[in-house]
Amino acid sequence: MDDKTVLRVGQVLKHIDQVLDDTNGMTLEELRRSDLLLRATCFSLAQIGETMNQLEKSLGSKYWNLPWVGARRMRNVIVHDYGSADVEQIYSTIREDLPSLRTAFLAIENDISHQTIETERLVLRKVKREDDEAMFRNWASDPEVTKYLTWLPHESLQTTRAIVQAWIKEESDPKTFRYMITIKDSDEPIGSIDVVDYVEGIPEIGYCLSRKHWGKGYMTEACKAFSDYLFDIGFHAIVIEANVNNLASNRVIAKCGFVFERREKKEHCSALKPESIIVNWYEKRR
Repeated sequence: MDDKTVLRVGQVLKHIDQVLDDTNGMTLEELRRSDLLLRATCFSLAQIGETMNQLEKSLGSKYWNLPWVGARRMRNVIVHDYGSADVEQIYSTIREDLPSLRTAFLAIENDISHQTIETERLVLRKVKREDDEAMFRNWASDPEVTKYLTWLPHESLQTTRAIVQAWIKEESDPKTFRYMITIKDSDEPIGSIDVVDYVEGIPEIGYCLSRKHWGKGYMTEACKAFSDYLFDIGFHAIVIEANVNNLASNRVIAKCGFVFERREKKEHCSALKPESIIVNWYEKRR
């Protein structure tokens, strides 16, 4: 991501914080009576709208759930017809919209800076080219890990290496959200979690974890954090499917707050696994 985009994301956050700090604890009537503060607030809101308008071209396709159009409309009203600006609408925007917009842009700032998602015990980070050996050793070659997945265990390091290289190339795709799971104080990946598909625009999560780390609560911890991140950047729902026989994964999904939606028979698990399977579908909404 180019420096100009990173700078503009920071500018949006700066103006959001300015508005929230200046109006903290204020009632609608207090804001209405303070013409100087109202003008300063409108200036910051206009700057947020203008900067989001500039960012939409580079970020809109990936973070399409954000209110790009609404921000632009608010900016146009304030800039071109300040006298018609609805103070109640401005106050509602401050109280109801800016806090969630701030959370979203903090997550975007983290994402475009190639930083991490941290939990109490784990660090979720972006894929590195040198992750291939650990991925092959820790889970990709293990038939027990892949037993209920759509792909077969890797027979050679070269297969894993090709997958890792493909994942790195996919980072430029705005629909790609993928992290390696590591234990704090160790950068070696023990699993992965990502958006594997979109169901009518809703992201579907998939994950893997090294067998030697099963039963420790790591996947529940990672799945909760990854789900929260997707909600923070604007998605309102997430889905997961799990083979009915994969009892451990079904338990993880339930612990993460997902709600059972339906059971479905699939005639083919995948191109690599042509056998029919039965899966449970789960959904979680913010």
